[in-house]
Amino acid sequence: MAQALEHLATLTAHQPVKRPALSAEGRELRFCRSCYDHLAGQIGVAVTQALQNRRCIAMADDQQFRLTPDGVRWFEAIGIDAQALKPTRRGIARPCLDWTERTYHLAGPLGRHLLANFITRGWLRRAKESRRLLVTPKGQLELKQRLDIDSDLLARSPQQKPGPAAHAINPAQS
Repeated sequence: MAQALEHLATLTAHQPVKRPALSAEGRELRFCRSCYDHLAGQIGVAVTQALQNRRCIAMADDQQFRLTPDGVRWFEAIGIDAQALKPTRRGIARPCLDWTERTYHLAGPLGRHLLANFITRGWLRRAKESRRLLVTPKGQLELKQRLDIDSDLLARSPQQKPGPAAHAINPAQS
């Protein structure tokens, strides 16, 4: 049902909608957050678009992402054995419509492992109080170097609050 609604949402005419200004928390969630178990927000969309631009993933005819040979190598380079991931009934990588950006970010087992990897590597940190994710200085550097994520976008990262690093998602829960 959710997949059908996501596809219907993309069929509507794109007309500007006046929305009230976002609160500080809303802006932080829009910037970078988790969506269930995968990366979302402006950063999630930018990562997904960069993976598509680098031909690591490609949209297949069935409206699912297909992992390419370049993608297998890219994911291996950051420590993800993408070929060992178990697909769900909807595959290994699927598009998920981002509610703030109105375009897709990466979901499915590959999206789950990507988020867990970014947290484990210290590129992202979970905020204690919400689904908000913080892009660390190391993450800004790595996302720029490895995916050429726009420096201006990365520079908009909200200030990090001091505190212990949060736990990563356990990839074994696939």
